[in-house]
Amino acid sequence: GKIVAAKYVNPDIGKEESVPPVLTAFINAHAPNWANENREKGTVGIFRVDEQAVLIAIQPVFDNDKLLPADGLIITLRSFDNKVISQLSDSARLPLDLEMVDHANNEKPNTATVSILSDGKIRGEYIFPDYYGDPILRIYSITERHIHAAGDHSIRYAVMAFLLLGSLFSLTAPLA
Repeated sequence: GKIVAAKYVNPDIGKEESVPPVLTAFINAHAPNWANENREKGTVGIFRVDEQAVLIAIQPVFDNDKLLPADGLIITLRSFDNKVISQLSDSARLPLDLEMVDHANNEKPNTATVSILSDGKIRGEYIFPDYYGDPILRIYSITERHIHAAGDHSIRYAVMAFLLLGSLFSLTAPLA
């Protein structure tokens, strides 16, 4: 029912600082519900904190034998900021951008769309839900259309090569 230890690392400078009051207030307001919902299992979700998206992972702390209910929770928070998007962009090898979703637009979470823009580019986007299932984030990428076409061709060639090798193997295996 209370925070017994807290550590905050500023991602911009990589050093420990005091926990921002807005995060402490947010955790104190939600911790009783999290404790009831996560006594036997953990969960991960996205919340809107001070008009910023924050990824929250909740892990219960059990006794050594895992027989008794959880004594407490370990709560890890990571903000969706430009540094995270840059890491995702590097992993995906796509220029990714992030924007918060306004609830007034009645957008549906877990939806992906691809659209062709007028200047020969292509835009793909995905809308993430928050912890309660409401839309919260849009991650999108705008790339040249020929890059999308090249990727589509690469997938076709890989499937054809796989089928060709599979058929050759199925023909030569009985002979061997």
